Amino acid sequence: MKKMIFVNLPVRNLAASTAFYVALGAEVNPQFSDEQTTSVMFSDAIGVMLLTHERYRQFTQRPPMRRSRSCTRTWSKPRKRCTKEISPRLMRSCEAH
Repeated sequence: MKKMIFVNLPVRNLAASTAFYVALGAEVNPQFSDEQTTSVMFSDAIGVMLLTHERYRQFTQRPPMRRSRSCTRTWSKPRKRCTKEISPRLMRSCEAH
């Protein structure tokens, strides 16, 4: 059996997200797309399901992730400087670099 990868992503703007993935080279699969979901395929084995937040909530009780806060570094200063109010996991990632 051929291995396949499908990623489900909650998105705020379905049309803009669809355009982004199509620009990356994906093709829309209309068979699994509707007004709340777009299926885009990068190959026969790799696909991404873009779901509105409302549709995403039908699949899981977990809330969609909030936008992440990125780590910032100034190269002339010590590398352990990161923005305030970021998660401990992201802080460890920043400190590892």
